[in-house]
Amino acid sequence: MNSSRVISYSSLTVKRLRLSLFFLALLIAGCSRTTLVVGGKVPTEATARQVLLAGLDSSASNRQLLPLETGDVATLSLVLDQDTAWMTIWKIDSDVAEIFPGPYPDSDEDLLREITPHLAMLSGRDNTYLQKLLVAMAARAAKCSGRCVIFIATDGFCEGMSVDDHKLMRSAIQSLADNKHVVGVFVEGVNPVNMAAMRTDFSPVASKLQFLPAGKIDSGLVSDLLKAGGAN
Repeated sequence: MNSSRVISYSSLTVKRLRLSLFFLALLIAGCSRTTLVVGGKVPTEATARQVLLAGLDSSASNRQLLPLETGDVATLSLVLDQDTAWMTIWKIDSDVAEIFPGPYPDSDEDLLREITPHLAMLSGRDNTYLQKLLVAMAARAAKCSGRCVIFIATDGFCEGMSVDDHKLMRSAIQSLADNKHVVGVFVEGVNPVNMAAMRTDFSPVASKLQFLPAGKIDSGLVSDLLKAGGAN
């Protein structure tokens, strides 16, 4: 394992800030995609002992929080066991796109170089159809045989979603609730005006759920969940 991944939890706050600033610099500079270098053994998604499924809201309304949230995703990669883990990242706005199909690279900065060009692209439709992300995540989590953590960063502005869209999302969330391999669901960055509606939508998975401010993911807790195999 790369020595850059041997890091104490006390230093993760500084690391998270550095990664958030690094992402912001890449976003401003307009970096191009890089060729990833993956070290160590490479598990498959279905055989990985630890799985992180992450979704980042790249809509216009969430752009201000995106550096913090992307820094959190990069920080979480530091607490995964590189030889036994899998990491998939999606972007969500008016549509969903898989921007990092796993496994994750040997460098957290390479990870940011890979996903930043995708996140820099704005959709022509200013809305977030969150059900598309949850359906993709639930389908992927259903394939897991290891411990799986869900991380979603969104402000929750989903005005374009229909009643049927919300039903579809709740069905996908119910699937996550019923999946014994899903040990934690973290949703960060939700705007206070949208919190009540988001709590209703995510109520099926309440026993595994935490809502957090942007940039406040507890990577130590995520690490413990992935190792222990159960929610607190």
